[in-house]
Amino acid sequence: MHLALRYWRAIRSAALESYNEGIGKTLEFWTLVVLIAMGVLGAFFLSLYRDEARWNSEFEQYAVATVGYVVDEQTCSNGTRFGHEYCYDILFTTPSGEEVIFGARGLVSYRAGFRILQRPMPVQYLPYRPTSARLVGARNDEGFLLGLGLAINGLALFCLLGFIYALYWRHNLQELLKQLEDLMARRCYAEAADFSMAVPNTEYRDTLLATLILRLFELKEVQQAQNILARENLPDLKKAFQAQGMELRYGPAPRA
Repeated sequence: MHLALRYWRAIRSAALESYNEGIGKTLEFWTLVVLIAMGVLGAFFLSLYRDEARWNSEFEQYAVATVGYVVDEQTCSNGTRFGHEYCYDILFTTPSGEEVIFGARGLVSYRAGFRILQRPMPVQYLPYRPTSARLVGARNDEGFLLGLGLAINGLALFCLLGFIYALYWRHNLQELLKQLEDLMARRCYAEAADFSMAVPNTEYRDTLLATLILRLFELKEVQQAQNILARENLPDLKKAFQAQGMELRYGPAPRA
């Protein structure tokens, strides 16, 4: 519960900062927009999968078989050397005398030729909705829609968790930096160094120490900075300085 509260505070803090800085100009805002868009897109494909799965289930349970005839055809796309893919308009008649025309796709060999009008084809339809018809054996590929929807939502969820963790990490660092600044404002430089060294997270610790040392040099507290740099247990801060766009070279103090 305590951890969830800290995550919530981190998200709230980032939202307030985005509002204060102009919400349309912040990286956090646009990252969240992209994640929401990915979630909506994934949900769209999953809804298509649900519809296709329901369609296939209806045909498996209630479909009635009959014979239809091709009344029109056209080339949909070129196939491989094994055949062309054509689109057909197929006409069939229900027991009540209703004539229904529906569209279908299929592979026809070269030897069969393109002009196959009036060719009989086995079809199946839903008796309570005859306009829902398809060729016997045809099946909508709902597996592709399911995989695509899950992949997009999975990626969105992974990125969202990383985004939340980044906000949480930054929020904690800002809280630590506030405490560090408070100690420096009271000129408690040794206590500030001890506070930074006592932080268990190495990334936080190195960032705090690098910030402290750079601030001391900015404040012309060179001796205080050198005292911290002379500590035997001081970790390697090269990466922490580079992260702040600085390179600190230090050695023996020059003689007067």
